[in-house]
Amino acid sequence: MNQSQLRFIFIAAALMVAVFAWLFWHQDGPVAGANANASASASADAIASAAASAPAQSAASAPLVTKLPGVRDEPGMLPAPTAEKFDIAVLEDRALLSQYLNPAQRQQALAQLKNQHCESQKISVYFKKDVAEKLLVSDCYYLVSPGQDGNPGWYDTDYGIMLAVDKTGVVELKDITQFKFMYESSKLSAVTSLNKNGRLQLWLDGLICENDGADDNDDEGDAAASNAASTPASAASQHKSSLAGCWSTTVVEVNGDKLEMFRH
Repeated sequence: MNQSQLRFIFIAAALMVAVFAWLFWHQDGPVAGANANASASASADAIASAAASAPAQSAASAPLVTKLPGVRDEPGMLPAPTAEKFDIAVLEDRALLSQYLNPAQRQQALAQLKNQHCESQKISVYFKKDVAEKLLVSDCYYLVSPGQDGNPGWYDTDYGIMLAVDKTGVVELKDITQFKFMYESSKLSAVTSLNKNGRLQLWLDGLICENDGADDNDDEGDAAASNAASTPASAASQHKSSLAGCWSTTVVEVNGDKLEMFRH
């Protein structure tokens, strides 16, 4: 092998070493490592950013929590004693009234609901252990104006038809319509029997005024509250900010088929 051939072999080997070194530098060497670190750092930053923004996004998308009439942190609201409150059973079938009423009471209750053309089977029973008296609140309302020309009638949706039950029988409490609040915000928040004398107390909550100090530009809130016939409780509660200080409680007592203001 002559000197020229050796020189050629040496140059070829040097070129091969240079190529392998270049490939190592750009693929597996410091450059690749730096890119990998940069990518990992970017991923970590992205994850941290997403984690940091997640609570804010969640809070922004979460529905606002509104309180219905009857909450006890409003000025003017009067809470019923917790220990004295009656339990509530919401029945989807009036046949289940037999679990709470004797046959005669149940027959009377169904007859009175039929007399008011109440077809809904849903009814709520307010009851308490060792108390004979009960209150029934149907899912039917009093008809104010009958419909004409195929149009539905207009119903008073403040309170469902109420029946008081005691040892003597069942009576309809038609006087409940005299204790309505503004914007159809009326709500029966509790039933009690404080004096244990056979007379129930009904705790009624709702709006009694408009807040004159509210922002004059809050017309939308007032309009929505005044048009709360379809969903009176929720519509009124969503606009409590413009009606703050206007919530109140009235306590009435059952006396036969009449309702009287309760005197503590």
